Amino acid sequence: MTNDSMASIGVDTPSKHLFLLGVVLLVLLGNATVGLGKPIARESELGDALELLDNEKGGSVLSVFRVHQFVDLRYFAAGVGKAEIQATYPPFPLKLVFTESGGAYLALVSVSIHNVDGDGEWRIPASHVTGPWLFLDLKPGRYDVEVRRGANVKTRDKVLVTANRQNTVHFMWP
Repeated sequence: MTNDSMASIGVDTPSKHLFLLGVVLLVLLGNATVGLGKPIARESELGDALELLDNEKGGSVLSVFRVHQFVDLRYFAAGVGKAEIQATYPPFPLKLVFTESGGAYLALVSVSIHNVDGDGEWRIPASHVTGPWLFLDLKPGRYDVEVRRGANVKTRDKVLVTANRQNTVHFMWP
């Protein structure tokens, strides 16, 4: 907007300066965030780990997650700390989230999965669930999922897993 056009709509000089200052701040803040990005989890060459890369610092490795393999199931746990919560992860088709009713995240729960449509049953020990998010690389199908925290058991029957889409299932304890 030119000075003449601002004057023609009745904008006085102090307001004009505030407007221009606002535009400058928007431009500066917009440019400041161009290089910022969410951390990205990249699979290692062997496929046995994920490296969490910091996009702000030239891709430096923030942390490494172990990708567990059990027969034809691959899985990993994450979700601890700001970088892990903000990160973009590989598209594993099933994500389980563990929380208390107040919203606090939980870890160290054991998980059992049974393929309703065919063969396959997997047990994931609590020691492998080191974060509140468990990502599972399962084939498309329907699965019964049982999660155990101490003596408390939560189940979800016939959880649908489809190709090219992540299904997130929440488990909450009182």
